[in-house]
Amino acid sequence: MNQDFINHARLAIKAGRRCAFATVVESTVKGTPRKAGAKMIVFEDGSTHGTIGGGRNEKDVIARCLEAIGKSETRLMTYDYFGRKGESVCGGQIRIFIEPLIQVRKFILVGAGHIALPLSLIVKSLDYHLTIIDSRRAFANPQRMPWADRILVGKPTAQLKKCRIDGLTDIMIVTHGNEHDYEALQAVICTPEIGYLGCISSQAKRVKFFRRLREDGVAEKYLRRISIPAGLDLGAQTPAEIAVSIAAELIREQVMEATHREVPYGVAVDIERFSDAVTDGKLHIAAVIHVERDSQKGIVIGRGGERLKAIGIAARRELQAFFGRPVHLETLVRVETGWSEAERLLDRFGYGQGEI
Repeated sequence: MNQDFINHARLAIKAGRRCAFATVVESTVKGTPRKAGAKMIVFEDGSTHGTIGGGRNEKDVIARCLEAIGKSETRLMTYDYFGRKGESVCGGQIRIFIEPLIQVRKFILVGAGHIALPLSLIVKSLDYHLTIIDSRRAFANPQRMPWADRILVGKPTAQLKKCRIDGLTDIMIVTHGNEHDYEALQAVICTPEIGYLGCISSQAKRVKFFRRLREDGVAEKYLRRISIPAGLDLGAQTPAEIAVSIAAELIREQVMEATHREVPYGVAVDIERFSDAVTDGKLHIAAVIHVERDSQKGIVIGRGGERLKAIGIAARRELQAFFGRPVHLETLVRVETGWSEAERLLDRFGYGQGEI
């Protein structure tokens, strides 16, 4: 692949634009406009860079690339130039390999203690690139967390400067001290682009942190991006239960990503039931995705329920892998008009807006 295509792909990733490569992998010796190795990049808005021959076939390849981007799947297509009605008369045939460029989400876990350990396993099962930061080498090391992609040992504020943070970066702060939590939060809260930002906290700690942040001149728009206390209110007691509550919030963020931000800040994931008291040996979890409008409900469910089904299957698989036991997971979508403005509903969904 030449440097020109690499540069265009790199710029697309940097800008958060999804794209797919279409490559001619096979062609007849004669009768085709382009030969094996010819490439084209198709961006999510339908624009392109390069060509695989033009005409009706290229138009169809662009459409197939857009489908591949939406479904995150590769395709192998065959096209001919045999001169049927409306087609080119060249006599040859080509095969096109379509490959979407999958942008890997990044997760920075600030803290490597008893909550971070199970949470890091769940995060990794969600296909994140995982970075662990902790000042304690006894906790942050490859022997204890071999699944981490990157481990940075040192003061969190200094280590965070080594991390590239953008809209595809989720951050969870779970250090071993309130002051360490605050310093890490202060270091990233005003980052221009960020995905999910959560901090382990009590309600009292939340009030103190927001007061300090305001005193330090942090604008309200940045305060609104913090999930604190992180996780949904499941009545969690153990580190594993706390980790699951945090994972529920991550699912919410993935729902937003899956819908291409068509329902920004209008989605809440509510765990209505979390029980292992049933005699069938399964862990029973009922999760409800709440949206504010009927139109958003359709977006989350998808055509024929495909998008909601995919979310449920993926979540159940990850929870079963984590708990090492069967999970019965129910996922529903409900319209809860105005939930993001109602304190009662915010508290119910575990967001506890408090001072915001």
